[in-house]
Amino acid sequence: MIAFRPLFIALIIAASLSALLPFFNTLFLKPAVLNILIKATEKDTLRIGRHFALTAFPEHEGKFAVNPDFGDLVREMHKLSRLYNLQGVKLYAPTGQIYFSTAPQEINRVIKAAFFYNLVSKGTPYSLFRTRTDKYDPQEPEQVDLVETFVPIMNAGKMLGALEIDYDITERKQHLDNLLDNGSIFLFVTSTLVLTVALRLAARYRVSEVRRQATEIKLNQANRRLYEIIEFLPDATFVIDNQGKVVAWNQAMEVMTGVSKHDMLGKNDYAYAIPIYGEQRPMLIDMVGKSEDELTEHYSSVYRRGETLIYEAPMTLMKGNVTTYLWGTASPLLDNQGKMVGAIESIRDITERRVAQEELSRQHALLENILEQIPHAVYWKGINGEYLGGNCQFAKLFGLESSNQFIGKNDDQLPWHPRDRQFLRHGETRILCGEKLQLTSERNYKLPDGSNKSLLCSKVPLLDQEKSISGVLGIFTDITERKRIDEKMRQRQKIESIGTLAGGIAHDFNNILTAVIGYTEAAKFGLRQNESSYNSHLDQVLKAANRARDLIEKILTFGRQVEGQRHAVQLSSVVTEALHLLRASAPANIEFEVGLKAEKAITLADETQLHQIVMNLGTNAYHAMPGGGRLTITLDTTCFTQRQNIGSEEIDAGSYIRLTVNDTGQGIAPETLPHIFEPYFSTKESGKGSGLGLSVVHGIVSGHAGSIEVDSTPGQGTSFSIYLPELKNEQLLTFPETTAPSRGGHILFVDDEEPLVVLWRQTLEEQGFRVTSSTCPQRAIELFSNSPDAYDLVITDLTMPKINGIELIREVRRQRKALPIILCTAFGNKITRDSARDIGANDLLLKPFDRQQFFASVERALDV
Repeated sequence: MIAFRPLFIALIIAASLSALLPFFNTLFLKPAVLNILIKATEKDTLRIGRHFALTAFPEHEGKFAVNPDFGDLVREMHKLSRLYNLQGVKLYAPTGQIYFSTAPQEINRVIKAAFFYNLVSKGTPYSLFRTRTDKYDPQEPEQVDLVETFVPIMNAGKMLGALEIDYDITERKQHLDNLLDNGSIFLFVTSTLVLTVALRLAARYRVSEVRRQATEIKLNQANRRLYEIIEFLPDATFVIDNQGKVVAWNQAMEVMTGVSKHDMLGKNDYAYAIPIYGEQRPMLIDMVGKSEDELTEHYSSVYRRGETLIYEAPMTLMKGNVTTYLWGTASPLLDNQGKMVGAIESIRDITERRVAQEELSRQHALLENILEQIPHAVYWKGINGEYLGGNCQFAKLFGLESSNQFIGKNDDQLPWHPRDRQFLRHGETRILCGEKLQLTSERNYKLPDGSNKSLLCSKVPLLDQEKSISGVLGIFTDITERKRIDEKMRQRQKIESIGTLAGGIAHDFNNILTAVIGYTEAAKFGLRQNESSYNSHLDQVLKAANRARDLIEKILTFGRQVEGQRHAVQLSSVVTEALHLLRASAPANIEFEVGLKAEKAITLADETQLHQIVMNLGTNAYHAMPGGGRLTITLDTTCFTQRQNIGSEEIDAGSYIRLTVNDTGQGIAPETLPHIFEPYFSTKESGKGSGLGLSVVHGIVSGHAGSIEVDSTPGQGTSFSIYLPELKNEQLLTFPETTAPSRGGHILFVDDEEPLVVLWRQTLEEQGFRVTSSTCPQRAIELFSNSPDAYDLVITDLTMPKINGIELIREVRRQRKALPIILCTAFGNKITRDSARDIGANDLLLKPFDRQQFFASVERALDV
């Protein structure tokens, strides 16, 4: 159609021109032909005029005859008319008057035409065409076409006259007109036919052209929309035609490659591969429509989906020079006939998605690992009761090998025991209906292997994205060990609570004992030597008071309220001394076996309390063998590289001395074993045991940063193992006795107990001291403030009303920083010598104390 268009246009033009030829003949061709005919006739008439002039005006010596004969003129004019078949001849005078005419009626007329005077009279011939009607036959007048030529007759540059020759060109003109008219008719008919055909073709062409233009418009609109869609696609996209020339390169492609569309459009020879691969090579778009062999030659990880090729691979783009994960598709572009006209490729940077997927996979693997490693049995169910997942701990808890054995099944489809089904379903209905947000239950469960466990089951609802309940999550926790530890903690709290009670009682009792001991010693000191009977009675009172003091110390030791006087002790000597007493008191049917491997091992302890441990454990051992048996006592050392749970205590890493007392008696029942360290708990008959023995042992061991472990089998015997920290490179320590000082000094004595104030004021005064005393701490501060430099020593109680001993010490120290101070207290658990020094005291006295202890402390304070 496009090739035919120029030919069609030329045909239309030719046909149009042919159709317009008659009009052209009339308007342009005939006048032109007539003008040519006139010019040709003019030449003839000029020749005739020349002939007439020579005939009518003969030359004489190169000049015309000026006055010719009239008759000669008439004859010559008629002769010319006949000879040349002229329509008429006229002879004009220079004035324009007709001198002679073949038409007599015109003689003497004067011509008025301007050309005669402007041209002819000046020697220029002039011709004109005229159509005249001759009436030779009145019935049929005849049209005659004439060429009237005016020929000037000149003589020496002067006009003699002019000759008008009327030449008849009717026949000649008629022949030419007929020829032109016949040709015009032929050409008109022909051109009309051609024009008709051309118009019909034009109509068809117009319809086809309109359709083509409409199709082109639609196609252009579609292409424009396509390119707009491609341009704004989020994926990097480009299009090539069948010659491999880039025809589209969108914004995303510019961003990915750093190459603008102006630099890429129209390029071929794989130029589009350079920003991706760094070289000119086939891309996925070039593999569209290719065979599998050609495809695998360049790509190894491409798969087809119909005619579309898809790949995913890591690449290093030229822009940025970093490894990027790309996902791409390439598809053919087809025309309306299904013919491939090009191809399109879209590339997507999936690095973030790939990294997110890898991170998600890592997190998923981590969560799975956590789920499998946590010491809890976990499962979760859907709303229909089917198991959706769980860990291996849950599977093993109920006798399965892996979670695959219960996922996708419900409780009725699994080999649970009926009681297990009931346990697993407990409360799930209430959770799924939203009645409970959390449900916790506890149960003693017998495992498939026969062991018993205490299980804590917690269940919560699972929520979907709309926060609707979609299932239930269950977590089983083995709390067997925790319950055992909780039970031990309760027992320990019981012991500590009794110790607290004992401490409160001991405070008041110690104050009483201090007065009893002090006054008794004062009475003895004041009696003469011959009053021996009174001394004997006072000795008994003092002995009873000392026994009461020892009892209080045992009670406080049991409750860990006090620490006895500790020093480096060789434990083997304590065990040896206790064995003498045990052998003497044990029945004859008890066999002793002793193994003291750690003879030189030393620990920091109260020797009396260690002796008490060995005696209590040994006595309990032979009491457990009424029919006789073997009592074994061993002593060795062991070392722990990390913290250890021994019995109910957790001890630090390090070296320990282990004292083991073992019997072959009846053993301890399992239900009794957790209670043996409780105070007043005893399995002996009434009156044969107080129930404090093992409690006291437990308190002593704990107070020495040690631990006690019990192993007992009913019918086979019981073994107690005591662990005490070993002290390296220490020697046994001894302390010399201290006598009462005999020097004087001024002492301020403060205590809210009136009997103690009176007692120690008298005692100090007997030794030469001057004493100022007070039972009111506020009054004592006033006395001291009046003359702070008058005192050599301050002795104060700790617990007093309104103002305690610590506040009194601070006030004294504020006024005299270097004054010696002794702090007394019946609460040995509240304060130690180190903490007493921290608050400003030079020494600490624990009630009840005797004269020797009292004066030793006074001596140490005054020596500071």
